[in-house]
Amino acid sequence: MISDQYEIGSVGCASALRSVKRAKNVFMILIALALVIQLVCFVLVNFVGVLDPLHTISEEPATQPTIPVVARTIQAVAEKTESTSSATAWQDVFRWVLPASKFMAVVSGFGVILTLMFAVKLSLIGRLGGIPGFMSAFFWALILLATIVPWQQVLGSSFASGVL
Repeated sequence: MISDQYEIGSVGCASALRSVKRAKNVFMILIALALVIQLVCFVLVNFVGVLDPLHTISEEPATQPTIPVVARTIQAVAEKTESTSSATAWQDVFRWVLPASKFMAVVSGFGVILTLMFAVKLSLIGRLGGIPGFMSAFFWALILLATIVPWQQVLGSSFASGVL
């Protein structure tokens, strides 16, 4: 006696395939979110200049200081201290956000590969069809994973680097 849960092509396989599709979508959204976070941080550093106060040091000429020059120097030091603390706060944010988004993207990449592999298996077992599309998506996910892995950290001194 065969129960409904072991029937080939049953509704159970179709519902499992729907949950696999939802999981794949969640993982792809997480990868896209990680890439957007990395891009926003790049724009903030390179075009907005949130870290510039740490790298720009203006030196006064080596002449005899006068009262207005000393007053300007004190004011510049006060402004630099304020902007340096802001830059230090941005550095702390970047020190946490960038590695977290990189980790999220790599883990989500592995999740996409696993969910697509399960989709192929479910499609084969349940005779649901769509196998060529799932296989194509699986191999594209392998290429995606190869691009998001930070190869410069995995292999040490490598000419290849990931998109993150």
